[in-house]
Amino acid sequence: MVFIMKLPFKTIFLIIVGLVFSHVVNSQEPLKIAHSNQGGPWAWEEQGLYKGLIVDIANEALSNRMNLEISHHLFPWKRAQHSVRTGAMDALITNYTEERKLYTIASSELITNIRRSIFVKKNNPIIPKLKDVQYLPQLTGYSMGNYSGNGWAEKNLTDMQVTWGNSSISVLKMLSHNRFDIYIANPISTRFKLKNHGINNIVMLPNEILDIKPSRFRLLIRKDSEYTEILPRFDEVIKNMKKEGTLQKIINKYQ
Repeated sequence: MVFIMKLPFKTIFLIIVGLVFSHVVNSQEPLKIAHSNQGGPWAWEEQGLYKGLIVDIANEALSNRMNLEISHHLFPWKRAQHSVRTGAMDALITNYTEERKLYTIASSELITNIRRSIFVKKNNPIIPKLKDVQYLPQLTGYSMGNYSGNGWAEKNLTDMQVTWGNSSISVLKMLSHNRFDIYIANPISTRFKLKNHGINNIVMLPNEILDIKPSRFRLLIRKDSEYTEILPRFDEVIKNMKKEGTLQKIINKYQ
């Protein structure tokens, strides 16, 4: 006890985290992570294997570096969130919204920090009028599209003329067929889906929408899960992955 009291506070903290973490590793069922089943780049299943940007990050951080047993599960996005809220699943990797704060605890370290961009059909005559747009109210009067279950869209587009789809892919297909003018979305996931679904008549404008919070993905763990104890260690691992460039290399694979 005397020896421990002489150690620096940070060392004592890391020892405590290590003891708690070893308890979790040795005693728990796999950490069950719920993902959207909308496909790449975030998560998808191919020939029995789970692939995708956040799957790769979770595997590297949680499995390879933290030696945790984890499992990935795909659901429609609303059901994925419900599965964590009701206790069937342990975690999400997504934005930490006010609603999700009610039933999860988040990592402090951000996994992504990406501002949303504007997508329009190629050669749409409104494109010159949008070149200086940086704020959502500037898009009032234009027809827009988005998908059900997208929390920020359901909250921020209430006063807009919006066509709702059941997935991001359905929204992109509607945009390509002139059902509306504008789709605001994460540029990484949207460009990935355009490429993989062979949709080549949609372009991304260089504008970033500044008054919409960026996509700041974190690891969210259900409040009553014992896996909340791993979050301090997870933060340290993500910090190291950023310093090494490992995190950016994973992200670059999907751009």
